[in-house]
Amino acid sequence: MINISGDYLSCNLIEKYVNNMIKNLYFLTDKYLDNIPEGYNIFEKKLPLMLSDILIINDKVYLEFNSKNTKYYMYYNICETSWNEKYSKDSTMYIEFSNGKTLWFNDNNKNKIVFTDIVDKYNCDGPTYILCDDFTLDQFKKICMQTKELYIGEMLMSEQYLLGVSNILKCESLAYSKLSPNRIINTLKDDKIEKLYEAIQVVSRLLFNDEIKLHEYNYLVYKVKGAQKDKFKDKFITYWFPEKQF
Repeated sequence: MINISGDYLSCNLIEKYVNNMIKNLYFLTDKYLDNIPEGYNIFEKKLPLMLSDILIINDKVYLEFNSKNTKYYMYYNICETSWNEKYSKDSTMYIEFSNGKTLWFNDNNKNKIVFTDIVDKYNCDGPTYILCDDFTLDQFKKICMQTKELYIGEMLMSEQYLLGVSNILKCESLAYSKLSPNRIINTLKDDKIEKLYEAIQVVSRLLFNDEIKLHEYNYLVYKVKGAQKDKFKDKFITYWFPEKQF
């Protein structure tokens, strides 16, 4: 199983509640009330349960629950989902902890929640999330081989292959690795691919670090004075310095 790099994920709020006992879980919308998620009836009978870990496999987040020697999981798609400590009109479910605190879950209509006692990362097809431990250099090189005919920005921004790359991260990673957005993947030698991988790892952790405010991050190119603005195949505005990025 793959542990989340929890300090940097958008779902890091719920990580603060690891090792807390869950008393109840309630659904709020017809989406779930009319169609009880797979495995929930078994899960409900096991309550109360300890929230023991958070894992990420490809594009899914798994909440791991523990009761003595029994483990159970709830998983959902990471995209367009979030946890909050207050109710909102988009809340579809909430968890009540034994200490009286609650967490509210927001998702979209396409999301699917499943409860299960098995996690098999090898049967979970989907794109790789850049902030999970499964995003290795070898994995990135495989993605580059699959996308060798694409421009760099196309590959980075395509959720078919990678999750978690924003336009800011794309621009900053290209600047960090001194790569032109005009480059096609198959023109990159190994050292350039390795430098781009390093850029994604470093810049993403700076951007997603809760202790660093976005306005305090020292941008390399994004909306930096003098940076050129162009649209390439990924169709998002790219900030870059042609004289520094090749």
